[in-house]
Amino acid sequence: MLAEKPQVVDVAVSLGITPSAVSHRIREAERRLGVQLFTLANKRLRMTPAGEHLAKACRASIFALKRTEEDACQIGREVRHTVRLSVEYYSSYFWLPEFLRHLGQSQPDIGLRVVATGSRSPVACLNDRSVDLIIVSGDSARNGAHLVHIFDDELLCVMAADHEFAGKEYVDLQKIAGVDSVPYTWIPDPNRAAVNQFHASQTYPNWNQSVDLPEVILEMVAAGLGTSVLAAWATKEAIKSGRVASARVGKKGVSIPWYAATRKDTSSDEELNKMVAEILADWCRDKGAFPVLTGSLG
Repeated sequence: MLAEKPQVVDVAVSLGITPSAVSHRIREAERRLGVQLFTLANKRLRMTPAGEHLAKACRASIFALKRTEEDACQIGREVRHTVRLSVEYYSSYFWLPEFLRHLGQSQPDIGLRVVATGSRSPVACLNDRSVDLIIVSGDSARNGAHLVHIFDDELLCVMAADHEFAGKEYVDLQKIAGVDSVPYTWIPDPNRAAVNQFHASQTYPNWNQSVDLPEVILEMVAAGLGTSVLAAWATKEAIKSGRVASARVGKKGVSIPWYAATRKDTSSDEELNKMVAEILADWCRDKGAFPVLTGSLG
């Protein structure tokens, strides 16, 4: 806990003990290990390299124990394997109930659990095993990840229903320049295709603020606080409901690939994760659950 709260008094409040008791526990831990775990500077505790190593190992151990407990519960319900799934950047799961039914029919002894931890750093979350399968976008290779292509999707410029762009078939990047916009980030990232469209052309909108949650971005767009460029499949429901309008990015549109990413190793559990990724890819091709054509949005 001291890794997140460097003030002793804050840790004491969280644990329901006195600051002196916290200090005593630190000294006792350091005595038993024979190594200094913290230094004190400006009344703030800072972890030494040994302390950081111990904290990292403790977090991993706690996570492993929690996962083992969850897996044991699933095995008791005759589920031989649980796949922890996440979607990079987005939290749109309108497609999930139908896929769960499909997976249950073909693989009734495999469970699926949605987690949010993988949405910002997919490969890291795969490597620390907090997530088993992540739906990711972009052409760049993900080192350490096994990729299964599941669909190609179009980027859309979304705006309020009464915005000057509403009703247009497409909007050029040059037109977006000077218009208020709400992006994920101001910093171009090779895996964030929406931002890179502006970076490549050196044509930027008025990015008034950066918002990490697409759902919040859509609410701000609907309220007239700016436009944004988002994945078509993730904005499908907001567009269909009429809360926001949409247009292609450029006359030809911009399409990006999406993949189901799993770990590369060949353990029996990883083979099951890869199998679920393949099932998801086949289901997307058969049902067209994710891809959304601009023309079908009305």
